[in-house]
Amino acid sequence: MAPLMAIVDTTNISSHIVRSIEKPLREMINATIEYKVNEKLKEDIVSIKILGNVNNKFDALQQKMDEHIGDNRNQLTGVKQNFATLEKEMEERIKQDIVSLRKEIEERVAREIRDKLNNLTRTVCIENKDLDEKLTKLINNVDVMQSDLKETIVSVDNNVTNLASQLKNHLTSLEGFRSNLQELTVNTSTIQNATGKLKTTTDIDKGMLKVHASKLKDINATVMDINLRVSLFGCVEHTYTLTSPSTIKFPNIKTSEGITVQRLTSFELNGEFVCDVPGLYHIYVEIQSYDKYGFVKISKNNIELMLSYRYTYITGVLKFTYSNAAFVLTKLQEGDTIDIKPGEKIMHINGQNYSHITIVKVT
Repeated sequence: MAPLMAIVDTTNISSHIVRSIEKPLREMINATIEYKVNEKLKEDIVSIKILGNVNNKFDALQQKMDEHIGDNRNQLTGVKQNFATLEKEMEERIKQDIVSLRKEIEERVAREIRDKLNNLTRTVCIENKDLDEKLTKLINNVDVMQSDLKETIVSVDNNVTNLASQLKNHLTSLEGFRSNLQELTVNTSTIQNATGKLKTTTDIDKGMLKVHASKLKDINATVMDINLRVSLFGCVEHTYTLTSPSTIKFPNIKTSEGITVQRLTSFELNGEFVCDVPGLYHIYVEIQSYDKYGFVKISKNNIELMLSYRYTYITGVLKFTYSNAAFVLTKLQEGDTIDIKPGEKIMHINGQNYSHITIVKVT
């Protein structure tokens, strides 16, 4: 039997894969065909053996016929010839059937193998396409990596060149340092002598520094005392009438010390003094008014500390105006407030420096 021929193209990677499995497939196909043909031949041989048994039975029948019939040998000879002709026809038919079956099996097996090979070829082509795409991506990645590596190498070369230049500069500097070190070694003895003299001078200066340190301490104490001073003197700017419980304002500031701009502005707007530096404070207030029995009160944190009182003496058409004054000494903490309010519901206050307030931190 002729071997099964290759039916695929071997021009790409799939053809190489098919070619690698072609020989085992051909051997398997030939072995399968040979096996099926041999099985059919065995069946035909069994049929021939059965036919031989039939012939043997015919021979026995012929002997019996010879015994019983006697002279009818011509007829038996014809029967024999018919059986021989029939046996030959059956052998020919069996051979033709075997050849036809063998051809049919070969065609069927070849067709099945061809279909499987076509499916395998399509699968290999698809895999080959995927491999080609992956290979293309890999090549692109390799190109990018090579480009990056080239840039990195160029950068490293530039850095190496710069480092070499810097190293050369450092070597030059080291040479200069070495020369300076030699000069410094030569001058060491001179410096040591100068150091001895400087030490003597330093001992003298230490005594002077102690004196200066004592003076500086006194100056610092004075500065701290100055920084802790708080004073305020303000006047009523113009004459006006005030209703209780409004606070009397002193926006015309004559003197201020130790008070922040923010606190001073707040005092000018609402007449309330807010303590930022704790201590003992002296507060003096003088208000001039025409109101009969008019008086004012000094309050700390909205709690009354002191009242002022005056009496207006009227003779005929003459009206005498008296100033009433009040002062208090109180200890203030940070955040405490001081304000001045009229004692009556309505109070006429004279301005233009006739009415004023003084606040001084004593200690």
